[in-house]
Amino acid sequence: MPDSQPPVLNTPAVDPSEVIVRSVESISDRFEVVLRQSIPGRIKRWLSKGRDVLRVGLDSVQENPRLAVALGLLVMPIGSIGWLLRSGTGVVSVESVPALFALAAVNAALTLLMLFWVGSLTEERRELIEEGHRYEKRELEQRGRILRLEEDVDLLTAMRDVSRILNDDVQFDRIWGRILEIVHALVRSEEIAIWVFLDETLQPRVHQRGSTLHFGDQIDTEELDSSGVTDAVDHQTVIRLVEGRVLSLVFPLAADSETLGVLKVTLSLAGDFQERLGMIEETERVISNFLEHISLAIKTPTLYDMAVVDGLTGLYTKRHLLHELASLFKIVRRHGKQFSFILLDVDHFKSINDTYGHPTGDEVLKQVSSRVGETARECDSAYRYGGEEICLVLPETGLKQAVGLAERLRERIAGEAFIGEQGEELKITASFGVAECESDLTDVARLISRADQSLYRSKEGGRNQVWFWSKSPQPSRSARKRTSSRRLLKRKSTRRRTRRVKR
Repeated sequence: MPDSQPPVLNTPAVDPSEVIVRSVESISDRFEVVLRQSIPGRIKRWLSKGRDVLRVGLDSVQENPRLAVALGLLVMPIGSIGWLLRSGTGVVSVESVPALFALAAVNAALTLLMLFWVGSLTEERRELIEEGHRYEKRELEQRGRILRLEEDVDLLTAMRDVSRILNDDVQFDRIWGRILEIVHALVRSEEIAIWVFLDETLQPRVHQRGSTLHFGDQIDTEELDSSGVTDAVDHQTVIRLVEGRVLSLVFPLAADSETLGVLKVTLSLAGDFQERLGMIEETERVISNFLEHISLAIKTPTLYDMAVVDGLTGLYTKRHLLHELASLFKIVRRHGKQFSFILLDVDHFKSINDTYGHPTGDEVLKQVSSRVGETARECDSAYRYGGEEICLVLPETGLKQAVGLAERLRERIAGEAFIGEQGEELKITASFGVAECESDLTDVARLISRADQSLYRSKEGGRNQVWFWSKSPQPSRSARKRTSSRRLLKRKSTRRRTRRVKR
């Protein structure tokens, strides 16, 4: 009988990684049964941890093909033995089956240990990655705190600088010129504008665009964007205006429950949406913390003006004059510098009040004061001394220069028309007395007395003149000419009357 050929079995290809996965899952399920039945709690937790590590290893095998191949090579003997037994080739006898199964068990144990090792390595790697992420997060938070602290330091520095400015100065223009520099440095603004309530009307007072700074009447109202200003006052809240990448924040300014005005800051935004949103919130936070000092910068000059500025003429008061003269007198005595003092009086002012009424007299005083301020230099200061008397303090100015300034002012007042309260046109003149602070002066009162005596001689000499003190009251060159002409006319008039009497 011919040898029978063994039957050919069409065995499908076996994926090593699937064999490993099924084997390990079977072992894991058996471990779970054992855990539930007889192992103490502590060992249960240990084996449960081992099972988790084993599952991590399985996940790693599925994610890493190379690792699956390596494990496949390790379990290949198991597959080979199974195939030989199943094929019936006779290479493996039935008697050797127990030994083969023992070898397979050892091989499976090695495979399980390798999976444990792979799982533990993968878990450590994940823990390291998570720790790295936590470290990066802490570092970013730390950097954010450092940046916020630096911004808070900048803000506190700005507040300190504003406080120093308010202590050192009371002039609105000078204060705001320096404060706007601080605000620009804080938020990198492109444009800043401030509206202030004047006579219950909200009016633009300061406008800065780039390096250009304008005050009051210098501001071009057509160029200035006032959107959001009224809403900020009405609702007493911050108004955000965003157009593309340009942000405008409008803040109401208040102090002691009194609305003083509005601050509008415009700047450019950069970055993505989240970065722009963060920039908006940060800018609003910085300026909001700074608003109280900005409001004080508006109110301080206002309170100061109420104390030292004359309400009718807008000039400083006599009380402030005496204070400033005392300070200037000490500086002159200590450093040997010079300054001059001009005192002027509107001629026939009582007659103007009697003829046209006191409202017209007030209008005349306002207009004379305006011309005094326009003619004076930037370093000079003007004061209302009392009634219709106005004075000027001229630092570092000698007597000759002071007389020249007084002459220019006299000619301007005499050469221009003044408009009364009812629109009537008036011709106004003024008399002047000038004195220089010389080394022999011991106090301010003597300086004022010399200017007053010179003014008296100017009035006595015919008004519309300038007299100055030089050991005694002396007329200026134009005053001498006017006096000579007046004396000549007086002599001629006397001669004519004498001739008529003789006839």
